Amino acid sequence: MLPLLVAALLGQANDAGTAAPPGAEWIGLPGEAMPPPPAPAEARPPPVSSLPLPPTIEEPLRGSSPSLIYRPETPNKVSLHGGAPLTPGRRAATVAMGFPMLGARAMMGVTPALDLGLSYETLYGLMHDARVVGRWMLWNDGGLYLGVVGDAGPAFFSRLPTNDFRGSRWLTGRRNVNASAGAVLSMQGASPRASRFFLTGRCMLSLDTQPVQTDPLGGTPPAVLITPNLVTEIGLEAPVSEWVALVFRVGMDVHGRADDSLVMVTGAAGVVTALP
Repeated sequence: MLPLLVAALLGQANDAGTAAPPGAEWIGLPGEAMPPPPAPAEARPPPVSSLPLPPTIEEPLRGSSPSLIYRPETPNKVSLHGGAPLTPGRRAATVAMGFPMLGARAMMGVTPALDLGLSYETLYGLMHDARVVGRWMLWNDGGLYLGVVGDAGPAFFSRLPTNDFRGSRWLTGRRNVNASAGAVLSMQGASPRASRFFLTGRCMLSLDTQPVQTDPLGGTPPAVLITPNLVTEIGLEAPVSEWVALVFRVGMDVHGRADDSLVMVTGAAGVVTALP
């Protein structure tokens, strides 16, 4: 009996160790769909390599950098107050405002040494002076220029001579026709934007076709009275670009007629520019 009891206990222990899970008897019945096979594992992408760090100040950029192109500045050669002429066909103009007159001038190069043009000055409406102007370069050495200048033209006044005592005629020393001639000396440095300094001295003749006798015992005045005057001017043209320059000038006119003021001090500031 004892051996049979031990064998029965060992058989139950083996059945309990291999017992099927609950509900296993319902699996595999006819008509039942089989579960889908497991999906294959997706291939992982290769790891992304880390980006290089930006270069530091000590580390230069890789590759050849484009070379910088140096463009030298073109010197400013547009001058209307100095002795340097304009090239043939080049035109330029200047406008200036000051005391006691406003002025404008336009010139064109005719030959490599000769410039011709027109000028206009006004005593703020009391006098209008229009002239034909010319400039001839005599000599130059580097940035040093010497030339002769001249102008001539009529002047118009808002008042008659009999009502213009101590007026525009007295102040400016100008009369119905005025003509001047003299020399101009200018100097400019080697830099493309170097300023041009100029000095001008001229003798101006004033032709009075309406002279008035101010002395009661002076007798009959002549039909035409010619008076010499000395006109001096100093200044500079400061280029700001290849074609434009600022101009500053001061001057002094010494009058030779006793009826006029002894000296007229002038000053003006303006701009000089090339014309297309």
